[in-house]
Amino acid sequence: MEQIVGEFAVRWGFRPRQAWRHGRGMTQDEVAAEYNALIGDPQAPMSSKRISDFEAWPIGGVKPTLHTLSVLAQLYGTQPHHLVDFADYEAMTRTERTALRAHDHLTAPGDRGVPTAAIAGMTADVANGCAAYVKCCLSIIESGTFYREEIDELLVVLNRVVTTLVCQDAAWLDVVVPAHSDAPLVAVPLVEGLVSEHGWLQVWASGVRRTTRPTLIPIQVNGTPWRGSGNAFLSRGIDYVGSFRGLYSAPEYDLAPDVASEIEARYDYWRDECYFGALLAAAIRSPEPGASAIIGVLNLNFRFENPIGDGDTLEPQRSVAILDVLEPALRLIGTAIQMHHQPRDGTE
Repeated sequence: MEQIVGEFAVRWGFRPRQAWRHGRGMTQDEVAAEYNALIGDPQAPMSSKRISDFEAWPIGGVKPTLHTLSVLAQLYGTQPHHLVDFADYEAMTRTERTALRAHDHLTAPGDRGVPTAAIAGMTADVANGCAAYVKCCLSIIESGTFYREEIDELLVVLNRVVTTLVCQDAAWLDVVVPAHSDAPLVAVPLVEGLVSEHGWLQVWASGVRRTTRPTLIPIQVNGTPWRGSGNAFLSRGIDYVGSFRGLYSAPEYDLAPDVASEIEARYDYWRDECYFGALLAAAIRSPEPGASAIIGVLNLNFRFENPIGDGDTLEPQRSVAILDVLEPALRLIGTAIQMHHQPRDGTE
């Protein structure tokens, strides 16, 4: 079902609540009727107009309560956080975001870091997710276009595979590439006054519909690789950052106290209000035969801190297993970047 919902979101721009309703093949009248039957409250009947208002918010319409999201999630067979996107998060109060996050903790499996691939046998969901992943890869190869819209769709499909095979806590996937030098930057620096000595990365494709301009990510600051995307880009490998707390106040970055404090505040905001607590970044290589140049980074963003164990280091076998899952997508994304994006000079 998530594959169908993802198709609606990518191809027709449906917001999550609308996409899930269409994925279930339901009209707004049918949702309202089942909603009323489920809650059994004749004093507050749901209507199709109200469902329409909930789907339109926050651009218009009416804000759904957490209770409403929970009931809709039951009707659609999903979790409440799947029915909201960045636009919803930005328009919610901090209390509402906290409540939604608490609901995730209550409904999530006890150990989010245990890869379900370790379970003996392949469940139908795992098989279907992997089949969708392969089908999406083959579709891109056969079309031969490798446009960014196709990569966005691939990230949506791959995210479900990552959630199933790597970590159940994965929130969304981004592809970042070196910023252009010959075009106006559409992103803003992470923090005012922060200087990257080795250039910047910016979001090129994403598995979520963004409502704000993407942030420029430093590649190297004061001679030190920026943990996460920057480090994966420079090291030509994989970097797992279980938590960003206090990371950039470390001596090796030699940042002014006010800059380090602003960075910490920014990550606090992302942790508490944007469902971003940890990151796993994998380098994307040039698809040209024999080439070793790194032309981008695939970011796996996680809702909670330390989703794959405490600390910032993965066991070698775990890294290999994750790269095995990502490898087909990394090759296709690398081809797409090579065809449609020219890196900024001096960033490799």
